[in-house]
Amino acid sequence: MLAPLEEDCCEVIIEDVACTFSTPQTVIASPSRPQYFDFEIPWDVEAVHVRGFSTDKICATISVQEATCPVFDLLRNVKFIGKYQTFTTQSSIHVKRRDFQDFFIVIVVHPSDTECLPQGDEDMPSVGSGMERSKNVTIQVIPAALGLVYLIATLPVIAGHLLICIGIFIFVKYWKKCIRTRQGVTEDVLSERALLVAKEVATKRPRVFGG
Repeated sequence: MLAPLEEDCCEVIIEDVACTFSTPQTVIASPSRPQYFDFEIPWDVEAVHVRGFSTDKICATISVQEATCPVFDLLRNVKFIGKYQTFTTQSSIHVKRRDFQDFFIVIVVHPSDTECLPQGDEDMPSVGSGMERSKNVTIQVIPAALGLVYLIATLPVIAGHLLICIGIFIFVKYWKKCIRTRQGVTEDVLSERALLVAKEVATKRPRVFGG
């Protein structure tokens, strides 16, 4: 008869996971200790930018996924659902309320920097070593400009470009008109001079040579 298996279960309570709108929040993550935030988009906001900043260049993945269980917080499955970005110093993920109204922000640190290095530089040594690497990450969720707000923000730029184009058009038209006017004046002056010369030649008496 097989002996019954004994298994110990340890429950860890994670505190302060709620992310405050527009307020930067800083955490320290490592390969063995991913970090989490929970955020709910307000009803009057259509979309947000989830931004990540770090002062070091340790490779990590930031994931935005629906606030349900299980949470995909391992390097092998963090890219399975939602949206994600691999980053070192800066990251930004655009999230619409129609996609995720309530979502988790998960930060997973890689055991090496291979995935963040440019192609051809994969053999460069990583910052830190293995599971002992730790990364300082600041998360900030800010509203994204959409629709009418975006249009209003871009109107001054569009108006400025139009004014420049109109100014160039008027200048070119005026310049061409000036050139045509100068050419006309020059032609009139030459014509008047030619007539005067012709009149002088016609009025002059021919000289008589001989006796």
